[in-house]
Amino acid sequence: MRWVPANSRLRTLLAGLCVVAVAACTPRQEAGTPPGLDGNEMYGQADMEWVLENISIFGTRTDLIRPDRASVTFLHDLRESITVTVFMGSWDVNAQIHVPELFAALREAENRRITVRIIGLDRRLRDRDGLAMNYGITASPTFVIEHRGIEIGRVIETPTRDAASDIMAIVQNALGG
Repeated sequence: MRWVPANSRLRTLLAGLCVVAVAACTPRQEAGTPPGLDGNEMYGQADMEWVLENISIFGTRTDLIRPDRASVTFLHDLRESITVTVFMGSWDVNAQIHVPELFAALREAENRRITVRIIGLDRRLRDRDGLAMNYGITASPTFVIEHRGIEIGRVIETPTRDAASDIMAIVQNALGG
């Protein structure tokens, strides 16, 4: 057994603790396939800005939409944190219509409490990470709304009014307000 001076052992212990502390404080990237395009089909997990920058039809349509004022005001004033996970095929006409409706409202609302995650689906409604299967996705687009990690509702394929208004109704019903 080799003898190590006490102050050297202390330095080693402190260095190890620093490594653990830095690792614990480092933001973690959400696991999953990074976004990309295979022809005109999106795959992987993306945020709203990635979709707007990389899939022109979504950017163009989002720029042309004037969202419902009541939805924008509600989403802007929302004090609870929610996550909207959008399962969509970039090839799907319903997604090309309804996803930009939501994007336009969220852009105007500018609320950091609303996290948007987009999961790219293939034509069989599957994604590379198996999330569509885990969530029981049967149509594109499907908007899954979660609060504190618990699903509070979803909009499947065709909203009743528009995506933002339907999400507003789900949040109001689940959280009040």
